[in-house]
Amino acid sequence: MVALACIVVLVALILFLPVVVRLRVEWRSRPKFSLQVSPLAGALGLRMALPPEVISPAVFGRPLFSVPVPRRKGRPTKGPPRRPSPRKLFERFSPYVGPGLRYLRASLRYLKLQEVAADLRFGTGDPATTGRLYGWLCALGPLVPKFKVKARPLFVGRSFSGRAEVHLWVLPYGLVWEGARLGVAAFRIWRRERKQRRGHVPA
Repeated sequence: MVALACIVVLVALILFLPVVVRLRVEWRSRPKFSLQVSPLAGALGLRMALPPEVISPAVFGRPLFSVPVPRRKGRPTKGPPRRPSPRKLFERFSPYVGPGLRYLRASLRYLKLQEVAADLRFGTGDPATTGRLYGWLCALGPLVPKFKVKARPLFVGRSFSGRAEVHLWVLPYGLVWEGARLGVAAFRIWRRERKQRRGHVPA
């Protein structure tokens, strides 16, 4: 009984505590993306670069160790791969588009934007244009409270570097509920199509 109670409490915590999601992009010579997903309100988490090459488990935001992601090698195929025509793909998956869009629309209610932060160093090569851009960025702070930008203009030369981070809270119970509704709708569509193919229901 104690073990069952612990499992129930753990599942409840996972479902009802928010998942903290941080998406970061850094610009230098080329953009680099990284993602951190932390359930239990950020107590545990995984940090990885995009595309994923190394995954780092973390506790309260501190990475513990890194594990390389194994690369899957595709099996060699004889001849060119067979791909269905766009028309067949549309006919196959068009019944699922409506439930999928409803799921995406409903899921937005369970995504809470906490903050968008940016630290930028930029120069356009024209001091006047650089100054105008700097003024516009500074004006965003009072207008959009969740958007925090630290801009450092470079009035000599042309360059761009910096980083930006999007901080989201995801409510798991809502996504699970909407996912269950999507699964039921997809199953009904699949069952109806199966009956039509067998001739029980006229198309």
